[in-house]
Amino acid sequence: MQTGCDKGFTVIEAIVALAILTTGVVSLAGLAQQVTDAVARSRRHLAAAVFADAYVAIRAGAALAPTALDCLSRDVGGCHETLDDEGRVTGGGAAFVRRWRIAAIPAAPAPAWSVTVCVVPAELRTAVLPTPGACVARVVVETEP
Repeated sequence: MQTGCDKGFTVIEAIVALAILTTGVVSLAGLAQQVTDAVARSRRHLAAAVFADAYVAIRAGAALAPTALDCLSRDVGGCHETLDDEGRVTGGGAAFVRRWRIAAIPAAPAPAWSVTVCVVPAELRTAVLPTPGACVARVVVETEP
């Protein structure tokens, strides 16, 4: 003869087990979403860093002129451009905004410039500083040909 304990789970035990299982599954789903968001942010940050560094490399060989003081914080004529997902300059459908600031370094022995380039996702271009993105700064020294 079997007693009540030997017959299996009670309804209360089944509900508690189901609640524990549901909590675990919901937690895993939330964690998966956080990981997906982190990977997307990382990818966007890496692309921004590559696009910023590429611009510094291009400007290193060109004639430089100082830009406005607020070029890195907002879209100022002559020191910003919009880029597509692959870093190409575009007029519309921008994925990124590239901004640069060029300043002379007066104490340098040869003509030298500080070149700072920041790339931010286009949807965050009006966000209050600091905007998430990537910045690259280099000192460029002019040499005689």
